[in-house]
Amino acid sequence: MNPEPVDWLRFAGDLHPALVHLPIGMFVAALFVEIFLGRADGRAAIARRALWTATAVATLVTTTSGWFHGGSGDYDATALDNHRWPAVVMAGLVLIIALLDLFGREFRTFIGRTVALFAAAVVLLVTAHRGGVLTHGRTQLTKNAPTWFAELVHKLDKGGAAFAPVRRESEPATANADVPHDDATLVLELFTGRCERCHGPEKQKGGLRLDQAEGILSELTPGAALTSEIFRRVILPADDLDAMPPEGERISEDQLVALLRWINAGAPMDALEARQNEVAAIQTQRATELEQLRTKTGASIEAIGGEADGGLRVDFAFTDATPTAKAARALTPIAGRIVELAFAGKPVNDDFLRGLPALPALERLHAERSLIGDGGVAAFVAVAPNARYVNLHSSEVTGEALAALARLTRLERLVLFETGVTADELARFRKAHPSVDASGQAALPARPFEDGGPRRVLASDASTGRIALLREVGLGAYDQLWQHRVVDIHDLQLLENGNILFQESWTRILEVDPTTEEVVWSYDAKDGVEIHAFQRLPDDRTMIAESGARRIIEVDRAGRIQVEIPLKVDQPDPHHDTRLARKTKAGTYLVAHEKDGVVREYDAGGTVVWEYEVPLFGRKPASGYSFDAFGNQVFAALRLDDGNTLITTGNGHSVLEVTPAQEIVWKLEQDDLEGIRLAWVTTVQVLSNGNLVIGNCHAGANEPQLIELTRDKDVVWTYRDFDRFGNALATAQVIEDDWVAGR
Repeated sequence: MNPEPVDWLRFAGDLHPALVHLPIGMFVAALFVEIFLGRADGRAAIARRALWTATAVATLVTTTSGWFHGGSGDYDATALDNHRWPAVVMAGLVLIIALLDLFGREFRTFIGRTVALFAAAVVLLVTAHRGGVLTHGRTQLTKNAPTWFAELVHKLDKGGAAFAPVRRESEPATANADVPHDDATLVLELFTGRCERCHGPEKQKGGLRLDQAEGILSELTPGAALTSEIFRRVILPADDLDAMPPEGERISEDQLVALLRWINAGAPMDALEARQNEVAAIQTQRATELEQLRTKTGASIEAIGGEADGGLRVDFAFTDATPTAKAARALTPIAGRIVELAFAGKPVNDDFLRGLPALPALERLHAERSLIGDGGVAAFVAVAPNARYVNLHSSEVTGEALAALARLTRLERLVLFETGVTADELARFRKAHPSVDASGQAALPARPFEDGGPRRVLASDASTGRIALLREVGLGAYDQLWQHRVVDIHDLQLLENGNILFQESWTRILEVDPTTEEVVWSYDAKDGVEIHAFQRLPDDRTMIAESGARRIIEVDRAGRIQVEIPLKVDQPDPHHDTRLARKTKAGTYLVAHEKDGVVREYDAGGTVVWEYEVPLFGRKPASGYSFDAFGNQVFAALRLDDGNTLITTGNGHSVLEVTPAQEIVWKLEQDDLEGIRLAWVTTVQVLSNGNLVIGNCHAGANEPQLIELTRDKDVVWTYRDFDRFGNALATAQVIEDDWVAGR
């Protein structure tokens, strides 16, 4: 018996999925070598050239294999070309880099290699993304992504509606909520939601397309579901090699029954195509309506969870528009989909709520710091009977509003701080409605920080783009009193006048009145400068540490520089020159130099009068941000009344207390606190009772973001909130008095 001839080209192509990650990993390794050893000589240069040569060979082999793999016929030609040609360009660029490194020695050769390296990195990202599209469909980057990321990918790739976030497999279908879910509807959802990922426009495994009538009919026998291949595959056990879909949840029972009946009915394609056209028309109409409503109302209207046809969040809080009765009436076309309505901090009165259409799906209302009164609450309850969360903090409501709110049978959370509701009225409401978590004018202890009493926290996190003022209302429960959008932030300060000083980006500082949202002062740095620290001084000047410019300045209310002090920086870097800096009672400036790993104290003339190099304690540095990283990237330094200095060591996972003679007299290490592990230690604050509050950044969702502890290292209080903030809560301030926004 003669063996079948081997198709060596197809075999070479089949190796592509196994080979593809090798050149990518080698390129990334070569990139790091290039950054650190780009112009090195000797053995370092030999190692670098060898790595680039190996990377070039691996890239050429993988690209060639991929070219043959693309000839299998399993992929759409256009999508395949979108991946193939960037891969060819990538291989050419890597080859150029390797040749220039082997045979070029002049400076201009180094420049040419650098340009080619940058271009190759960009092309690699394009190639990898297009490869992901081929294997996982156009939603491979966006199906589980936040809305902002999906929209960004859509804009960059111009990929059409397919780049919108798609429904998760475990979530119920909502795309056709406006029409009956007949068999054609359910079958269409099956094909578009599951089958087309592997058998659609971009990818056709086995040469099969299930987005076209011809492909669907090729896999079934009209009138005979049980003998149809497509039905046989979907009813096989999940562990069967022929089962479809090959991964993820099995298709629903409703879809199975619908597919059975649809095939047995003769697989009428006209019904399927008609339903497809109907769904497309509905989606187009909805997209158009939303865009028109955004323009008409001025509100931010976004799908919750990225679901194109699911619930909506209507938010005026971070827009320039003021909600009016006319804007409320304009929401009628989407009234049945509104799940959350927010206008916190806006001068909104009862007319807006009276103008709202019926909102049967609405669950959350953010009306804090508004002009809403008792009449508005009654109007709201009438149109939104299913509300679960109502925040009326710092509004105009009184005890009369409680009678209307009592009619919300699904109400779970009610916030009434700084309103006309009395303590007795609130107590009676709580007694009558024990299932409602209602917080309001609760009496506070004279010294709220003793025995773990309530706290107020001003905190920020660039990863969620939020700075927020919170009030503790129960164990681990907080009411949000104020918030503002930010992009980047490392410092903040609650001022004596009640305003909040913070940065919304690395270059812009704002002073905002939280009761009106008015920006009462701002400072903008020049290009090439980053700000990571600032402080309002007693003379109303603002001290600013400018990284990149390597200086501390003091500016007046008009932004004019009154004082300028140069900073000593051994390893200049606009992003790492400084972290926090503070002016001491003695008039000196205490600066944490992150990249240098040093705390320096400067006098008014810019002379370094004291410095402390943060030790590594015999350990080797390790890059990264979490527990396994290690270094001395100091974040904060705080001068104590006795002359000692508290220092947070960033990725050193510790807090040090150092004497003027540079002796460590107290130290908090990574695993000193029972049940808690420290990661990137950022801020440190000394409370009036002597306890410390430290920031535990990049520690993950299982660790607290803020920790209050005694000098004996007993944990008194922790803060962990991964609903409002993420893993980059770098700066916070615990407020010890009874100040609240809007008082």
